[in-house]
Amino acid sequence: MSSPVPDMSSMNEEELMSYYSSLPDPDVHKADKDAFVRRSGRSRKVQDRFTEAAADRTPKNLMQTASSIMSNVALPIAPTTPQSTVLDSRREAKTAAAKPKVAPSAAKRKPGVKRQRLTDPFGSPGSSGGGSSSASPTSPLFSTFQAGEPDQNTVLESPFKKAHLGAEDEATTADLEPDKDDAHDSDFAPVEVSDEADTPTKRKLSGDHKVMLGNPLPSQVFPAISMISVAPVMDVVKSASRKRASPRTPKVPKVSIAPVVDTRPESYGQPLVWAEGRQALCETLPYYRAYNSGAYTSEGYAHGFLLDKDCGQRPFMDEEVVITRAGGACARNESGQMEQSSNQSSEDKAIESFRQNKKFNCPLILIVGNENQNCPSRIPHMYCVMDYFQVTNIWAEKTNGVVCFKYRLEKLDLRSKSWWAAKGSPDTVAEPNYRVKATRKTCTSCDIQSVQVFQQGWLCLNEKCSLFWTIDGAEPSSDLTYNARFLEERTEFPSHIKPAYRLQPEILEENVGNDPTYAFDRFGWKGMACPICGRCNSRAHWDNWRCQTAGCGFTHQVNQPILSTRQVIGGGHFVEATGHAIPYDSWDPRVTARDPAFQGNWRIHTYDLIPGNSVTHFFANKSINAVKGGPNDMFAALQVENCMELQRFPGMSTLRGPSLAQHFSRNYGMHYKYVVASGSKSFKDAPATVISALHRLNWAGEKTDETGQFKMFNELLAVGYFEGSKMDYHDDGEKELGPTIATLSLGGPAVMTMRMKERYWKGFTKSLNYNPHEPVLPGAALEDERRELNALYGTISAEEFDQRQKAIYKKGLATLRKKAPVLLKMPLDHGSIVVMHGAEMQKYYEHAVKPTGKLRFALTCRYIRPELVPTEHHWKAEYDPNVAERYYGDGIAADVTMEDTAGTAVQ
Repeated sequence: MSSPVPDMSSMNEEELMSYYSSLPDPDVHKADKDAFVRRSGRSRKVQDRFTEAAADRTPKNLMQTASSIMSNVALPIAPTTPQSTVLDSRREAKTAAAKPKVAPSAAKRKPGVKRQRLTDPFGSPGSSGGGSSSASPTSPLFSTFQAGEPDQNTVLESPFKKAHLGAEDEATTADLEPDKDDAHDSDFAPVEVSDEADTPTKRKLSGDHKVMLGNPLPSQVFPAISMISVAPVMDVVKSASRKRASPRTPKVPKVSIAPVVDTRPESYGQPLVWAEGRQALCETLPYYRAYNSGAYTSEGYAHGFLLDKDCGQRPFMDEEVVITRAGGACARNESGQMEQSSNQSSEDKAIESFRQNKKFNCPLILIVGNENQNCPSRIPHMYCVMDYFQVTNIWAEKTNGVVCFKYRLEKLDLRSKSWWAAKGSPDTVAEPNYRVKATRKTCTSCDIQSVQVFQQGWLCLNEKCSLFWTIDGAEPSSDLTYNARFLEERTEFPSHIKPAYRLQPEILEENVGNDPTYAFDRFGWKGMACPICGRCNSRAHWDNWRCQTAGCGFTHQVNQPILSTRQVIGGGHFVEATGHAIPYDSWDPRVTARDPAFQGNWRIHTYDLIPGNSVTHFFANKSINAVKGGPNDMFAALQVENCMELQRFPGMSTLRGPSLAQHFSRNYGMHYKYVVASGSKSFKDAPATVISALHRLNWAGEKTDETGQFKMFNELLAVGYFEGSKMDYHDDGEKELGPTIATLSLGGPAVMTMRMKERYWKGFTKSLNYNPHEPVLPGAALEDERRELNALYGTISAEEFDQRQKAIYKKGLATLRKKAPVLLKMPLDHGSIVVMHGAEMQKYYEHAVKPTGKLRFALTCRYIRPELVPTEHHWKAEYDPNVAERYYGDGIAADVTMEDTAGTAVQ
């Protein structure tokens, strides 16, 4: 029986990691584990890959997986005796597998580098292992090495890829991603260490810490570095070991590895503003909203620039000057690393934005990430705001045969010492020397002036010139060095020009403009830079901001006035309608729209996507919403003191650091895990408005279900949206759910769209696999061609079938490159209800909701199958269904008795 999951909303990152490290695997709920993996900086893609790899559970393949993960990662380990390096095994030596890799030849070895052979864990020739053991079959993957002061000239062989660890060696330490091109003989695709968009980071190796695989890696232990993400290995081993039936399964021991240590000196000071995650950074800083790129440009100007892992060839950074490449035109090379793959142009929008900054004296703000290797000091947090910089130079050069643009950025305040300067470095001069200037020449071919950037000589830096990137008619060598005078020259920035932004944004103050919606606009629900410690924090709670720094405790709250429906809806057609609402829905011709139905003031439209699977839209109007206890009163009640305790819970993201869903939510009734993990509260603890919505949605659901087998909803998910928040395409197709899902909209308008899932829309996978047994749905891409092809399956040879499917793919390539079109679009007004019904609705289709107003609530009910939920959660769905509180339609009385409604929502 699983242990109850505590409320994680109050846990900081350290407490969350400690909680998960103490749990046995069966107690780690999948959605919570996913959130933990993301909080630990681990790639969801890697986790999924290891889950798939668990199908082959032999110790040999587990070792190959670990070897693949750690390839290209140099690990310092202490010199050990044979006894301390023996990995026990329950397999006899004659059945041993996973032979150690062949050591490098002396000719390829670095001078003075000695080898240390690790014992083969399964009794391979030359090992000390191979003995039997009575260890539990749930033992983790490796045994523990004694981690002490590492031998800096150790060559690590089996079971990991060999790596030289000399004083000059560096190792990759970013997140793990699978290599797309499997060129190895391993049972698992090779895993290469990389980040979301940049080339591998390299760090010096030293230190004597012990870090266990499978344990969390708190950022506080090594605050300035990116840790190796290896915990997914343990998930494979645990999953595999639980399924093994043979008592002779060999023990798979655990290993400790030494961390990668940043050897740079401490920084002179501390940043004014910093963040431990990309989402918090982008949600807090108005000058940096770039979730996936380095430069944040908008309206033709650059506002902020993140200097993290990939700064191009010959990057430079000191206390006052930064040289980095322009972003874009990159792709992964054969080894999976990001590199520039095509020419950049001076007409590129991002480059033109920086040119605008330079021309019109618009400074931008630089941010440094802890994977940046050029900073002269250790970077204390994942992301740190540096200072204001001006663009002094933009030029083109060649990198690996392609044109690349570079920026030279210079700090505005040259009289104050930078916080990122190395501790103990010389003080800043009182008066900058503006007289030092690098040589500038005019090209004889293009008549454009270029500065001498490199020490080796002057080059024309106009990419359109015939003499571009040449010295004496030939391209320069790749080992260019910067001209000292180019680095030393300083440009005086006009003192009367003030930067557009504050480095530390102001927190949201009380309403001073008498705008009742100010607390719910885009600035209201975004992040906060703590005025005490400077940390950027996403707004995780509906009613306030809370700093996540341990020991800080800063909380900020502003008055959120109760808004009327008119204030969030406006004076449009719906607010003024007293008769039946006009249906503004639109749908694809392949969707069948039934004749409308009417009950009182309700207009009811039903759309059949496929037989037995429908969407029903209940249109409300002013009369329905104004009834006592109706949508108007419900909307006002939900705004009082955050009565539903809404929060933003961990969501699915590829960003570094913690990521939260864009919406605020709370779950009531039967325990249900949907996209993110939200702790369930019981119906008995729910506000009266939640129960009122439950009654209303039960009425709509029962009216929609034509089978007569409708089961009363036993779960309600409340979601709150501020301005700009949304819920992207998803489905609710989990095995615990019944066939009917109903949603009540309150407050601001929204647009709900439905489309076919990509798998069924295209029919082909990315690897051109085609399954003739899957249905071809109405409106699918290449619908007629695929139906004809499926009819031929089994009547023609496999070779001919393959040729025909490839011909269809080639013919429809232009169509298949597009996203699935919207099949049904429904504007959701205040008080309206949408019911999705059908056993295959969530299997084949997905839906998205995009609010367009300032404030909106969505209350969604489902039936959760109790037999698939742990019994300790069943009590949460119990409530007393008062006949007087039940909803029977627009003023329609129902002849019911207490016996008809007695009991609970659990069926």
